[in-house]
Amino acid sequence: MSTTLTPKASPQAREAVIDQEAIDRVVASRRRTTALRIVMGLLVPILVLAIWEALSRFGVFQRQFIPPPTEVFAGMIRGIQDGTLTAAIAHHGWVSLQRLVPGFILGVIGGLVVGIAMGIFSLVRYGLQPLISATYPIPKIAIFPILIVIFGIGDESKIAVVVIAVFFMVAINTTTGIIYSPKIYREVGTAFKLPRWVEYTKVIIPVALPSILAGVRLGLGNALIVLVGAEFVSSQAGLGYYIWNAWQILDINAMFGGLIVIALFGILTNWGLLALEKKLIPWSQA
Repeated sequence: MSTTLTPKASPQAREAVIDQEAIDRVVASRRRTTALRIVMGLLVPILVLAIWEALSRFGVFQRQFIPPPTEVFAGMIRGIQDGTLTAAIAHHGWVSLQRLVPGFILGVIGGLVVGIAMGIFSLVRYGLQPLISATYPIPKIAIFPILIVIFGIGDESKIAVVVIAVFFMVAINTTTGIIYSPKIYREVGTAFKLPRWVEYTKVIIPVALPSILAGVRLGLGNALIVLVGAEFVSSQAGLGYYIWNAWQILDINAMFGGLIVIALFGILTNWGLLALEKKLIPWSQA
């Protein structure tokens, strides 16, 4: 009777097998999470549209004002085919974009500068925090008349209201991210006797990046809200004007078309900012 001897695996080989199994589990978990996100991201909007369709069909919504989504999409398709909707959205969207982009950039820059200064320097925070706490709750569209007086009825006043809307979100989130960064990082910097500027630029601010970028994304949403509101009040072009004008003449399909374009723009820009976030702070992704 012969016995077959199986050589024992070396410790290095066993560790390699264990490491590979761990990697496989992580990859499988990430695939499941990605699949779940995609399914839920599609399922919930479809469910909302189905409820909207049912409520409109059964008369809960007044159909002449809130038609079923199938009718809205059919009207949008007709507008795209004959070119009327495409031309109008392209024109008004471009006008709004020319107001949104500079206002957003200036608001982010101002919010970062003030937020970092408040997070690092206590005297700056003590001086500015009461002012920001008092002015932040004021609806930004409520101060739009003052901005018209200062900047006129042109694009400058609309850019200014966007700057203000973005500034508050970025400044508050940046300050919060720096102040409430884990103390262990500060203690490490102190233990290694790092210069103060190195500690903040290489340790504290990178740790605060998740909060800062969350403020940037919230600022973009606020920017869209106040810009559309400003274009409701004082504009002859832009997506806000287009939506309000469509409502006044009861062109419901055009109105919903403008709303859908704004929603799609918000989704795409949010995806872009999330992609940037993954590049800048990959360690914070769930």
